[in-house]
Amino acid sequence: MNLNKLRVFLQVVDSGSISLAAQALFRTQPAISGALKDLEREMGLVLFERRNAKIFITPEGRELYEFSQPRIREIDDRADRMRANLSELSGVIRLGILHDFSKHLSAGVVDGFRKDYPKVRFQLYSQSMEELEAYMLNGSLDYALMVAYQRREQFEIVPYMNFHREPMAAPSYLKRIAALTEYEDLLNTDHLALGERLGSLRMWYQKNGKKSFDTAVDKIRPAITAENMQVFNDLVAQGLGVGLCYSELVQTEINRRQLVRIFPDAKPLIITLDISRRKVRSSSLLMDTFWAYMQGRASVS
Repeated sequence: MNLNKLRVFLQVVDSGSISLAAQALFRTQPAISGALKDLEREMGLVLFERRNAKIFITPEGRELYEFSQPRIREIDDRADRMRANLSELSGVIRLGILHDFSKHLSAGVVDGFRKDYPKVRFQLYSQSMEELEAYMLNGSLDYALMVAYQRREQFEIVPYMNFHREPMAAPSYLKRIAALTEYEDLLNTDHLALGERLGSLRMWYQKNGKKSFDTAVDKIRPAITAENMQVFNDLVAQGLGVGLCYSELVQTEINRRQLVRIFPDAKPLIITLDISRRKVRSSSLLMDTFWAYMQGRASVS
């Protein structure tokens, strides 16, 4: 079978008419019609019905299209890979990042990849976990950096980076309250929560062997709840209470003594951020190159 004639057939189906296919392929309408007739003759099948100067794909034509279209794309993509000079790689990558981490991660991911592939462009989105998953599934995003899934089986997932949450407070707040020497003392402070009640505090206690504190934690009403990570960090740094901060995201404040680890010898709560993509997708040299790049950057073994 002549693959060029098969490509003409696919273009006609995609375009919906011979004239539009001719425009897309920069060929004449008679040339397109001739290629279709040759293909039908070679295969011994009627691929289109012709009625009133219009064409309609037959069931046999539809079956051929559905079988050959992904395979032709795979052949073309493989040829591109064999010919490609990766420094000339171009295109757009749509990357979603869980909003809590987008400020911390965006520049490093983009700058690192574009140093090797300067013609590649990025569209970045800072979104909630629910939005990231929905947009990945409907094809609006190519990749996402996220931590939880409702339909995990739909994705390829590679652990990308660990973040550590631990109780912190501003020195000004710690001066106003009784000394925090025991884990139990933490229960009687002003608590700040990030988009939740205090589920993370409960998990932190459990990790440090204090599951018996679960009931006490459940009774606490946070003094302030913030949905935005930067707002949450600022509230803790300004001395409004105690919060479980991500150490990596407030390292500057820790170095400047604007924030203090309350129990530095305790085990932190570890949150793993994944790089994800849909399992069902079209093959692409650009996307596969970025996937390999992100796996190479992953710091979680």
